[in-house]
Amino acid sequence: MFIDRVFDVAFVDAPDQFLGRARGRLALVCDPADRRAQLQPLFNGLRYARDIMNPDGGFDPAYEINATSPLIVLSFNSGACDEHDAECPLEEVEGGSTPFRDGVPQVVDISGGDRKEVLVNLSIYSRGGPMRDVASMPVGTVSTTFSGSGGKHHISAGFRFRAQTCAVTPQAITLDPIDASTLDQQQSAGEKAFNVAINCGASGRPLVLEMRDVHDAANTGDILAPAPGSTTAGVALQVLQAGAPVRMQQPWSYGTTTGTVMSVPFSARYQRTPAELRTGTIRSEVSLLADYY
Repeated sequence: MFIDRVFDVAFVDAPDQFLGRARGRLALVCDPADRRAQLQPLFNGLRYARDIMNPDGGFDPAYEINATSPLIVLSFNSGACDEHDAECPLEEVEGGSTPFRDGVPQVVDISGGDRKEVLVNLSIYSRGGPMRDVASMPVGTVSTTFSGSGGKHHISAGFRFRAQTCAVTPQAITLDPIDASTLDQQQSAGEKAFNVAINCGASGRPLVLEMRDVHDAANTGDILAPAPGSTTAGVALQVLQAGAPVRMQQPWSYGTTTGTVMSVPFSARYQRTPAELRTGTIRSEVSLLADYY
């Protein structure tokens, strides 16, 4: 029996919040008189983090893959039914789950029929604070035996955090007028710095920014399309970040979120283009997308 799940989850900053579960059911047909089973957990690449409260109000040992992974709780339920019973196999294994501790065997009495079922649960919880994606990897096995016969659960887990959007405060920037001869000579000029306020709902998360040209959805370059009503020719506008022109539709990493309003610096400038230079006014617009994972 294999439990292999990459959990696609949203980031939660608070600790010990339930994020998801995967289950695997092992069924064995045995002598009804053979009631005692031994379950032997063996974890791989996990280390104990702390005990956390489960939905039933008890406490379960939680394990981590690394210091920024979600927490993992492995547990089991068991039950039995008569194979010739119309309600067998069991739709649900009743009763609260029993947590596993690494390397500690569990001996359980499974009575009530010749079909014995063991349901292993892989539950994940938020650790509190930063968490990062983890590629799928084996995290352990659980071996179940009844009088020499039995089976094994093979358990693998990974985590992928869904992007969540930050609030971006709209910003209008007006560049100072520049004479045509200066622009013609320097090719780019009139640069003005500005900041954009970004408010993300969590701290310590990887932040990814992306710009898009409002007036040219196909634009993947760093020269902005003029908005309707612009009267210049031979000149365009350009946005820069850390001194480098920003290419449209090309996401880039920008540190981590702070959980409060962040002020992200940019600048804008005039950029000479190949067309014949004609004076006038020009306006361009970009949308800034800010996501954290």
